[in-house]
Formats: sequence, C-alpha cells, structure tokens
Amino acid sequence: MKLLSKLILRPLQWLLEIVLLLALILLVGSFALLFITDPQIRSFPLVVSLKQFVDPLIALAGSWIGVRWPGAAWGSKLLPLGMAAVVWGFRVIVVDALKDYRFRVEVGEVIAPPSTRGKRLKPISIESAVPAPSPGISALGTNGPLSALGVAQHPTSHIGRYEMLEEIGRGSMGRIYKARDPQIGRTVAIKMIPTHDLPLDQIGPQKERFAREAQAAGKMSHPGIVTVYDVVEDVSGNPCLVMEYVEGATLNDLLSPSQPRNGAGALSFEDRLRIAIQVAEALDYAHRKGVVHRDIKPANIMITKGGSAAGEKNEVQAKIADFGIAKLIDIKGTIGGGVMGTPSFISPEQITGGAVDARSDIFSFGVVLYFMFTGEKPFQGDSFTAVTFQVVHTVPKPARQINFALPEQLDEILLRCLAKNPKDRYASAAELVADLVALRDSRSSART
Repeated sequence: MKLLSKLILRPLQWLLEIVLLLALILLVGSFALLFITDPQIRSFPLVVSLKQFVDPLIALAGSWIGVRWPGAAWGSKLLPLGMAAVVWGFRVIVVDALKDYRFRVEVGEVIAPPSTRGKRLKPISIESAVPAPSPGISALGTNGPLSALGVAQHPTSHIGRYEMLEEIGRGSMGRIYKARDPQIGRTVAIKMIPTHDLPLDQIGPQKERFAREAQAAGKMSHPGIVTVYDVVEDVSGNPCLVMEYVEGATLNDLLSPSQPRNGAGALSFEDRLRIAIQVAEALDYAHRKGVVHRDIKPANIMITKGGSAAGEKNEVQAKIADFGIAKLIDIKGTIGGGVMGTPSFISPEQITGGAVDARSDIFSFGVVLYFMFTGEKPFQGDSFTAVTFQVVHTVPKPARQINFALPEQLDEILLRCLAKNPKDRYASAAELVADLVALRDSRSSART
C-alpha cells in the first residue's frame, strides 16, 4: 500500500495542486485584464490564449448563475474573482483530504483529529538559541529540576569506595551524586535506585536483574553512550550505578520553553541534526550489542561541548544515559513491571503489551526528533489515557505544518520513525543514520 501511495496518491496530489494553481492564475489574470485597455498588451499571444481559454468558462458559469457575460454590471466583472475563491476553497478541502487519506494509507492507522488538520502556521526560526550547558550538571535520567543540595542529603559520605561530593540531581527514578573514585582520582556520577517501595520478596530478584542490566550496559563503549563503570550498594541496600560524569545539560533542559532563547549556547538546525545523527549512531551500536533502551527521551540525552580535531570550534556532543537500566523503570518511576517509559515518548507496542525490540527505540527517538525540530510533542493530552490513546491511534500532523521552513526529507524520516506498525519503521538505526546523513549532506551541498 505504501508503494501504491507513492506511485498514485502522491502524483495525484501534486497534479491537483498544479492544475488548481494554474486555474487560480488564469482566473485572477482574466480579472486583471478588465482594467487593461492597451491594445498591444491585449493582443499579446499569451493574453489572447488566456482569454480564449478562460472566457468560455466564465460565460458558462455566468449563464449557470444567471449572469450574462459581457454585461457591464460589476457583478459580472467580479465573476472571475468569485470563481477563483471557489477554486481555492475546493483546493483546501480536496487536497487536504487527499493528504489525510495518503497518511492513513502510508501509516495504516487513523488520522489526527480534524481540529489539527490543514493549519498553515507561520514559519518559526530553526536557529532559535538555547542556553549554554551549565558546567557540572550530570542529570542522567532525572525528570525533576536539578539542584546542588549538598552531600548531607545522603546518610554517609561514602558509597563503597566512592567519596560522595554533592547531590547534583533528583527525580522520580532516584538521586544522582557527584563522587570521586580515590583509587584512580576519577570524578564519577552515582545514580541511586531506591527499593523501599518494593515488596520484600521482590527486592532480591530486582537487585539481581539490575546487576545483569548494568553489566550489559557496562560492556558498551561508545562516544554517544554514558559509560557504566561499576555497581555498588549504599548503606540502606539500594543499588547504585557508577557512571561517567558528564559536564553538560540534558536535551530536555536545552529545549525547555522556559529557557531564554539567546546566548552563546544556541542550537542551530545543523547542531540539532548533528545531535540526531550522534544519538542514532549510539542506538545502532547498542542494538547491535543486543541492548534496547526502552526509555529514549530528551531527559536521557546529555549534551556537552567538545572541541573539534583542529581545536578551532566547539561542537555539541550527545550522549545517551541509562542504557539498559531504563528497562527496570516503569511509567511511575518504580522498579519492576508495568508499562515502561515516559508516556509521550513510548512506542505503541509498549502500551499494548506487544513485543519490544530495537524498533521501539526508533519510535521513541522519532518523537524526540519531532520535538527537537518543531518544539512540540507529537502526542499530547491532559491525562495518561489521552496521551497513550494518541500514541496508539493517531498520526501527528506533519512537522512542516508547524514550521514549513523544515526540509521535506525530515517529514519523510519522521513519518517512517513514527509508524504505528513496527514493520513500517526503519528496520535498524543504521538505516535511520543513513537518511539523516543524506539530509545533512544535501543541505551542505545546497549551501555550496
């Protein structure tokens, strides 16, 4: 069906657009000729052809509505403009309906509510600025605001051999501390996963599962993934994950609408595209290692600044946090079973209880991409039920309806990432990387 859509529905849509646009030009041009009396202009071959084509149509329409052309009344003179308005209305209704039907065919699900269709919004600047990353922030997977609350928030000054320095973040999934490994003098981040909400008979199995997942994440070594060094327990028996300490901010912080849109830390379109490629490459690496994240979201993507090879320019570097550990966290932020992930970013199969594999991460990352480039989440609602219903049943409006300055290739990438059926998504993150790189290269060649 997708092939038929590309071969039939898309060409039909473009043909209708062209035909209706030409009709509008001819009708408006015919009206303009009423005010042109210069014989040289009116005898111009193109003008003569225009009148020969349009005048019979206007006469037919005039006779149908009871107006005799070429009467002197202004009502008859305004007939071309009236016909142009009808053509424009026909275009809005028919072409938009065809677009909706094409999306239904290509994605295989119901479309977005009528209130979200057909809107033509003003273009917004992709070059919107965001604040520069704050030094010393390592909000690995936190959902709440960051605050340096001091190490006194933790009952001891040490966890295992690690010297606790300060609390740097907290959220529904635990607390994060900046710490120091005295044996090698390395600064690390320690994430504590609380187990006090679990039944006693589940604490042991969950700790074992945590250790297995941490070992899987610890085997990965990639510049786009926060490295896992160790797993320890605090004095209360809570498992703690020792990770790479990253100086930077989360993508969620950088894209927050509450942040001022100015400063040296601006994320250009190219920066966002670079982040997208880096995250997709990290996903491809992890998937090839057999690790599925299951909770890809802006709060789990760290953005830091790194120097280029020549040392001439600082470029953003993205790192995914909580790889392998996120699958222990359910929707309420507790360890255990249930629907895992964050409502706006989870895949349909995570909600419906289907099989979850690498393509689930691709769907979640598609939501992140949509948010990165439009500033809006594709699935929104006032409740958990409303959001999850949209994730499972509705197709978001094309990104170019929010910002028509975006390239068409980006909409095609998003459409494929956000397909409801996993079979219609990218088969691997490597395919997604290839399309993102092609988009980057096409923009580079267009500038040159």
